[in-house]
Amino acid sequence: SRSGALLVSAAGASAKVWRVADGAELFDLATPGGNVQAVAVSPDDSSVVTAARVATGGAPDAALVRVWSLASGTLALTTALANQVALAVEPSSGRVLSTDGNGNAALWSVITGAVTFTRAATFSPLGVSPISTRMASRTGARIEVWDTTHVIAQSASFGTSAPSCLDFSPEGARIAAVNGRDQLLVLDAATGFTLRSIAGAFRCVAFSPDGTRVVTGGSTDRSVRIWHVGSGTEDRVFTDPAISPLVSETTSDCSTGGSTVQCTCDTVCTCNTVCTCDTVTTCTCDSQGGHYWYPN
Repeated sequence: SRSGALLVSAAGASAKVWRVADGAELFDLATPGGNVQAVAVSPDDSSVVTAARVATGGAPDAALVRVWSLASGTLALTTALANQVALAVEPSSGRVLSTDGNGNAALWSVITGAVTFTRAATFSPLGVSPISTRMASRTGARIEVWDTTHVIAQSASFGTSAPSCLDFSPEGARIAAVNGRDQLLVLDAATGFTLRSIAGAFRCVAFSPDGTRVVTGGSTDRSVRIWHVGSGTEDRVFTDPAISPLVSETTSDCSTGGSTVQCTCDTVCTCNTVCTCDTVTTCTCDSQGGHYWYPN
């Protein structure tokens, strides 16, 4: 939450609200039969938005987007938006920016669910500037900064692996983005120019409240690292010796009709959850289409 008093997490069919002071679980925001993919908290700490994939019994999974009261844990709104897989909340107005699996973004009211703006060819990750109406998202292997009228800036290409996570700095002038494989970039939000590049296989990134540092997580050694944005130097490393590092391995196991054939996979979902079979392509899969990760 913006106040820092509450924490919202997601796992399986539920998003849970926790009190930070004592770790007490306050609410279980369940979507029966679903798998919660994303959560976001409104800027006034009044609401939680969840997006959950729901199995449909043979047909492609649907996605159910719900708005919950953060004060009571009760369901306030179920939207008509389909297949939304990523969420971000606009700090100035409380509107929600979300995108579906086909790359269509929508900006909508957390109160009524009414859509006020749509944009095509916009994929997760998503971010909203804390001080303006600017938004950022992935288009291909680049980060685009845009508002409701036009694209403002575009970053250089992230190479062979698309950006997997981004965050605006507190003053809204910079964007930190990682591609999950080999680099962290700090970008000028007005021009897309690269201000800082740091090598590393990071899955997620966030700015510190004062904007002088960034935190990365999800690297292959499962560490959390703090970096100085100005110098690009590493400040601190947090590791848990009880957790094994991750290793990568290609896989072509995908059974259909009693036979094992080669596998292709979606570019945004893990191989073991979204996997289609054919007879011509071998694929290496992860949450960004790169590797299939498993504990060592």
